[in-house]
Amino acid sequence: MVDVQLRGVSKRWGNFAAIQDLNLEIAHQEFLVLLGPSGCGKTTTMRMIAGLEPVSGGDILIGGERVNDRPARDRDIAMVFQNYGLYPHFTVGENIEYPLKLRNLPAAERQRRVKSAAEKVHLEALLERRPRALSGGQRQRVALARAIVRTPNLFLMDEPLSNLDAILRVSMRAELKRLHHELKTTTIYVTHDQIEAMTLATRVAVMNKGEIVQLGTPEEIYEDPASLFVATFIGSPPMNLIAGTLSAGTFTAPGVRLGGFPVQLGGAVTLGIRPDHIVVAPPEEADVVGSVYSVEYTGSGMQITAQLGETRMTVMADSSFRPQLDERVGLRIRPEHIFLFDTKSEKRLRF
Repeated sequence: MVDVQLRGVSKRWGNFAAIQDLNLEIAHQEFLVLLGPSGCGKTTTMRMIAGLEPVSGGDILIGGERVNDRPARDRDIAMVFQNYGLYPHFTVGENIEYPLKLRNLPAAERQRRVKSAAEKVHLEALLERRPRALSGGQRQRVALARAIVRTPNLFLMDEPLSNLDAILRVSMRAELKRLHHELKTTTIYVTHDQIEAMTLATRVAVMNKGEIVQLGTPEEIYEDPASLFVATFIGSPPMNLIAGTLSAGTFTAPGVRLGGFPVQLGGAVTLGIRPDHIVVAPPEEADVVGSVYSVEYTGSGMQITAQLGETRMTVMADSSFRPQLDERVGLRIRPEHIFLFDTKSEKRLRF
């Protein structure tokens, strides 16, 4: 049973605190994603877990044992980096085998494990090639196989798909999802890509400025964001945000007026609504009316951006809806899917 616990972990460089009082528990066999923008502390957190960066305070426990002072090589982890880290003068097979050589395993056992790892990532036919003869996706699979071959207790993955093109990222996400299902190894995965987080994770820890601002399943993070930051970071296309005022149960902003809110709420608020929770409607039956600012064909539908006074709202429509630019368009907003945030504190207002 290999779980990971961070208890009051902090990381400082001089007077700068990159991580402050971080508490996190990662369960055995869980696939946890650390998600956030550049500089939020997610990679620093992973490097401390790996033993590549010393902690400034707090404790890190792996499998119930404190590992703060244990070197990386003794933590029984395998890391996969975005730059692959392959040896160019080794073949694919030799790259996969190398960690086993360092552990002085018998040659027959090494070959058995290399073959097994290569089969898991579909590299059996490429074992004699060198990295320069491989595509980016194939190189990433070699890096995965080299991590798998050790059968570690913990996988750490730092932006492993960021160097791949869009099509390869989709296929590699499927490979990673399947591998985790088969291996059932506890995995911590760092990314700034919310699609990777939503598709891969058992749970997502959204980080900002060295802190975890929300922790939950992908569904919880998407459907019940705790703050404006989380709401805007998750979702593609991103959530529509309208800054306005709430008074006597009515929200008003330039070009927007919506009623039906609790009368006890008031003041400067930001209304949030996801594009797939807005319906295009005839202007006379709509909640708000604007003009078509842009139209984008996405294959599965049309992404329409409407101008409402000073505000723009994005809505996903059926591919048969082909409005002209500047055409009047009505939008019906599903009230059960509206989010309200305090504009000053950015915290969620629940009603």
